[in-house]
Amino acid sequence: MNLDEKYQAVISALKSENRAMVKLNAEDTLELVNLWKNSILDHQQNHGQTNQLKKIICVASYSQKMMPELQEYILLAMELKNLSNDIIIFLLTCGQKHIIDYYKLQGHKLPQPYLKALSKLFTAKEDDVLFWLLKSVQSIGRQNVYFKKEVANIKLGVLDIFSSKKRSIVTLIDELAKEWEKIPHQ
Repeated sequence: MNLDEKYQAVISALKSENRAMVKLNAEDTLELVNLWKNSILDHQQNHGQTNQLKKIICVASYSQKMMPELQEYILLAMELKNLSNDIIIFLLTCGQKHIIDYYKLQGHKLPQPYLKALSKLFTAKEDDVLFWLLKSVQSIGRQNVYFKKEVANIKLGVLDIFSSKKRSIVTLIDELAKEWEKIPHQ
């Protein structure tokens, strides 16, 4: 598998506002898992100064099929320090596909380690990260009540209404609050 080629194909599709999808066969998936494992070690040793992890997570995010074998590596990557905003956003989209959607399809609750890892991301100050984090939380369904305290702690200023991204964040927060009002015995 040529990781750079697949990564560039995803980025090109996204830039041209097309749907990005990567076909990975069993051999590609195994190679991606091994690359991810090694990249996590490299990231730790180089204090976050590696671009390989971003490419791996991006390709995994846009894989055509769900790969539950990536869940362990998503969780490990979410624990890393010094992650760029791009990597965090790709991790959120990757988690959406390979954890949230997978467990919903199986009819099971999300695992606690994933909920805890998501919870730790609420320290993010960047609008893009916060937006995608809230989108992930919203997609969880009833289990999203786990994040009620974190969402309530998001503080936005009066002048934030002039920022379209912040307005989107406020909209997501309002939608979550309305959803939680409907849940009895919180």
